[in-house]
Amino acid sequence: MLKVVDLTGSSPRITTHCFGPERSEHAVAVELRLEPDARSGLRLLMEMSARQPWPDGERAFRRLPIVATDHLAAGQLLAAHQLLEASLVGSGPVPLLVDDYVQVFDGAAGGQLTVEIQPLGWSVRSALPYKRLVAVVFAPVELAYDEYLAVALGLQARLPEKAPFKAGLIHRPLQQPMLLLLGQL
Repeated sequence: MLKVVDLTGSSPRITTHCFGPERSEHAVAVELRLEPDARSGLRLLMEMSARQPWPDGERAFRRLPIVATDHLAAGQLLAAHQLLEASLVGSGPVPLLVDDYVQVFDGAAGGQLTVEIQPLGWSVRSALPYKRLVAVVFAPVELAYDEYLAVALGLQARLPEKAPFKAGLIHRPLQQPMLLLLGQL
């Protein structure tokens, strides 16, 4: 289940998306919360919780604050909020699911995530500083699969060794292909 809360307007926007049948032994939930912040203008939080069989019992994922690369870029956080929701409910040949986010950010509770949004066709830095990364390509249906694969492999090759990584391709009606990077520095 995904719950999306936007508290930035005069009345909050709250939407809930449910994924498939309830799986009691592997229940996973994500909440995206966008709210005003006195210092930066906006604050985006991702809260993940999961109940999975572990020797020591249940495990919970706490809130993960998400900050834009430019801490004053409230517009980027608003865009990230919309793109994160789209990536969890969107369609594409390789869509990311809630479980993919949980798998990548396992153990990152209490940390801080950084978000970058950029047009596809960007120049990749020689190395990416992310300890763990989720990357989503938003593109029209015409984007060739091998182009997407080249982006995904290029990102993975530039991450630190053995960094947990997931990539997805979502079809969205955007003016130009975009890349969303959400990771832990």
